[in-house]
Amino acid sequence: MEYVLTTKEVYYFMKSDFKSYNYKDFDHDKFARSKSRDDFLGQIRRTVNGQPVSDEQMELIVKTIVLELQLSKEDKVLDLACGNGVLSKRLFEQCSELRGVDLSGFLISVAQEYFQNSPKYEFYNSDIVDFLRNDSQCLKFNKVLCYGSFSYLSEEAAKETLTLLYQRYPNVSHIFIGNLPDYDKRHFFFMHSTPCDEDLRQHTTAIGIWRSEEEFCALSSECGWEPNICHMDENFYSSKYRYDVLLKRTTNI
Repeated sequence: MEYVLTTKEVYYFMKSDFKSYNYKDFDHDKFARSKSRDDFLGQIRRTVNGQPVSDEQMELIVKTIVLELQLSKEDKVLDLACGNGVLSKRLFEQCSELRGVDLSGFLISVAQEYFQNSPKYEFYNSDIVDFLRNDSQCLKFNKVLCYGSFSYLSEEAAKETLTLLYQRYPNVSHIFIGNLPDYDKRHFFFMHSTPCDEDLRQHTTAIGIWRSEEEFCALSSECGWEPNICHMDENFYSSKYRYDVLLKRTTNI
């Protein structure tokens, strides 16, 4: 079944130069490599109608992250699935250290070339779960960010990620997971035809796993976190079908 994606966020799927990228099995690294090396927002698909989102939209994201994570100059941030670091670098002045991690070697190479400022602000190429299992500096970090990418983790990896953060990172008090696709609001996105539930639960699609707010709260609670659902201003470009979650550490697991 072919899905007619009519919303602005996936406008590029209708363009002829993206015919090799299908919705159901999307290759993020291949897509990023198809863009010019300095097309930072295009590489990570932070676009509307195929054009980079405005600086105002990016600043709205940054302000939300800073507010929800209660970032201060003393904080040490772990940025999971950071992509090319274009969002991460906007947080440098808000914290004392930041380490970004992403699976895409290409995106990390861009982050290292354009945004890395060692030793305080650095980027590493790694699978998230592997990184969290083996991080020798896990006691350093006290805040965690994952923006626009958590839905690309499999159910198993998502659960292990949250569990490892709870167990191996005892100093982490807050996790902000942003821009999650809301299963209950999928009709705002798939306006002509909706994929079957099996496809909506696949992490390999262009958007990843759609979870309801209730489902995400259950997942995070099971891993030891207290979830608090957040919503962006209605003027935010994907506010109709996405939500954010702030996780706080509990002591009852």
